[in-house]
Amino acid sequence: MIAFDCPHCSRKLQVKDEFAGREGKCPSCGATMSIPRSTQEVPSPARPVAQAVDTSPPDAEPYEEQERQPEEERRPKRKAKSSRRTAYDEDEYEPPANMTNHGGGQVSGKDDFFVPPPPEIGEVVSCYTTLRKHVEPMSPGARLAGAAVAGAVGLALGIVIGVAAKLGAGMILIALALAAVGMAIVLLCTGFKHTCTYVAKDGVARYTCRGRRDKVTGKVFCFKDAAELRTQQTRHYTNGVYQGTNYSFTWSDVGARERFKISGTHKSEQGTPGPKDPFQFAAAAEQVWTVYLLGQVQAQLQMQGNIYFGLGGKNWVKLQEEFIAVHMNGTTTECHAEDIAEVRIEQGMVEVRRKDAKKGWFSSTGIFRFPYGSLGNAHLFLILMDKLVGVRIN
Repeated sequence: MIAFDCPHCSRKLQVKDEFAGREGKCPSCGATMSIPRSTQEVPSPARPVAQAVDTSPPDAEPYEEQERQPEEERRPKRKAKSSRRTAYDEDEYEPPANMTNHGGGQVSGKDDFFVPPPPEIGEVVSCYTTLRKHVEPMSPGARLAGAAVAGAVGLALGIVIGVAAKLGAGMILIALALAAVGMAIVLLCTGFKHTCTYVAKDGVARYTCRGRRDKVTGKVFCFKDAAELRTQQTRHYTNGVYQGTNYSFTWSDVGARERFKISGTHKSEQGTPGPKDPFQFAAAAEQVWTVYLLGQVQAQLQMQGNIYFGLGGKNWVKLQEEFIAVHMNGTTTECHAEDIAEVRIEQGMVEVRRKDAKKGWFSSTGIFRFPYGSLGNAHLFLILMDKLVGVRIN
């Protein structure tokens, strides 16, 4: 494979060796370039080619294509006047009236987006913040005073309990423990930590302020810097009782280096937490990422001849029109759509069954399987199995 950067948008690309020296279209910016003959060569721009045809997902409205605008014009519109400035000395971001949060709920006029969306991630699709307008951090002195009062109450309560139970020296330990608990509760409840997140057509952004409004840290992730998304969700049970679900959404580049990650825990056994749950940020980012990839499908088919999905290590799946190939543990299995009887996901495995498949107790023929959890860009795979290969997954 030849790895190189697009000379127009700097997107990291990877092309099969057989395309060396030919012209190809960047799946990110649509520009045409001459593919280098080796990884060390720098690709040069070439003549423009026709725009790819629409590849929007089924049962979903595609995003409208828009001309690229100057950076100044792509910035979200600000209020003419603002009573507060952000840490970046800009007016606070005011979402449009029809803007929703990541779970599809309406954004409130009381929401305080303390950092505006960065222009490099493009037009904002959804946004969310945990901060409300006019909420200010408590001063350190007030927090310490409250903690001291809570500590004194805990200490007194411990002494009363110790005297009543005639604990002797043990009374001191109980009193100190209750004092520490009281102080910790007050400090925890009066802390100031808020998060602001954006999902946009070209990337996502996440910001956090701690202690005060202008003490902000954040991460901006542009989709052009990644090649693959892997998702994992693990439900935990104790004695048959659901405890929670751990999730992670990890984007990586062509070199398998992690570029951005969203992870956490939610309490919905069905995988549908509320619209304000942090999980919705990850789910919304995956959906827009998939639409972003769909816009590159035709260019990738033109340049590579197939759509590649990694399975970890040297294993992979490749899709073409009415065709699927799976490479697992050194063995490649190919199958045309007309020969496929069924594709289904069961117990975390994707199973492709040919029409002539024979399943036995000890061995099977005409059936090949691979783990869904190892599949990169899994959402895109589901869509293209239907739209490109022509087989709907059960």
